[in-house]
Amino acid sequence: MIAAVGSALRGFAVGAMTLFAATALMAAGVAVMQPAFPPLVRQWVPRRIGFATAVYTNGLLCGEIFPVVLAAVAVLLLGGGWRGSLELWSIAAAVIALIIFVARPDGEHTSAQHSRWMPDWRDPLLWKVGLVASANNQLYFCTNAFLPGLLLQTGHTELIGPALSALNLGQLPGSALLMLMASRLERKRWPLILCGVLGLLSVLGVATSTSLWVIVGSAALVGFTCAVGLTLVLTLPVLLVAPDDVPHNSAGMFTIGYGIAMLVSIVGGMVWDITGNAAFAFVPIGLAVVPMIVLPLGIDFRTQRS
Repeated sequence: MIAAVGSALRGFAVGAMTLFAATALMAAGVAVMQPAFPPLVRQWVPRRIGFATAVYTNGLLCGEIFPVVLAAVAVLLLGGGWRGSLELWSIAAAVIALIIFVARPDGEHTSAQHSRWMPDWRDPLLWKVGLVASANNQLYFCTNAFLPGLLLQTGHTELIGPALSALNLGQLPGSALLMLMASRLERKRWPLILCGVLGLLSVLGVATSTSLWVIVGSAALVGFTCAVGLTLVLTLPVLLVAPDDVPHNSAGMFTIGYGIAMLVSIVGGMVWDITGNAAFAFVPIGLAVVPMIVLPLGIDFRTQRS
C-alpha cells in the first residue's frame, strides 16, 4: 500500500522535489516488500521453496516489464498523460495489496519467533550471500544504465531499442525455466557459478562487439542470466539459515546486494568520465560479477544452520 500511495502521489507531483519525494516514498514501500518475500516463502510454502521463489520472481519480472511495454497504450487510453499512467498502475498495486491481505494464509503453520530484527553483520554467510546477490543485481542494473550510452558513443543508436528490449525480455525465459527446474537446482552451487560465468561473457560481448547479433544476443543473455541468478539467490536465506534467522538475513542480503550494486554503478560512471570511453564503464561490472563465480565454492549448500 505504501508503494501504491507513493506511485499515485508521483502522478500529482507539482515540481521536481515533490516528484522526488513521492518516488522515495514509493521506493520505501518496495524496499519493505522485497526482503519480506523469503520469510513469506518459508512460512507459507515451506515444502516448495524453490518453486515458490521462482513464482514470485516471475511476478517481479512481469511487473517490471509489462507496465513499461504497455505504458504507451495506457497513456493513449488516458488522454496522453504520463500522470494518468502512474495512477493506473497505482490502482493495480493497491488492488493486489488488498487481495493479498484477504487471501493470505492464516499463519497457523508459522513457528518462528523473531527475536532479532537487525542483521548480524559479522556473519560470514550473510556477506557471501549478499555479495553473490550484489553481483547479480549490478549486472542487470548497470548494463541497463550504460548500454545506451555505449551504443550512442559508438554510433549504433539503432541498436539501443533492440538491445534494451532483448535485455529485459530475456529475463522471462530464465524465470519460466526456473519455475520448471527450481526444485532440481536449489542447494547446488554449479548453477550460480554458471550464471556468473555467463554473466561475465555477456558483459564482454556487450562491451566489445559492434555486431547487431552479438550485442543483442549478449544483452538477452544478461537478462536470462540475471533472472536465473536472482531466483537462485533469493532461495538462499530460506534454505541456509534457521527459520528464526530468515527475516533479518533476508534484509541483510538485500541491503548488501543493492548497496554494492549502487556503488558499482557510481564507479562505472566515474571510469567512463575519466577514460572518455563508455566501454570502460563495463570493466567494474565485469569485476563485480567475479564473486558470483568464486563465493559459492565457500558456501555449504547441503545443510541448514540451526
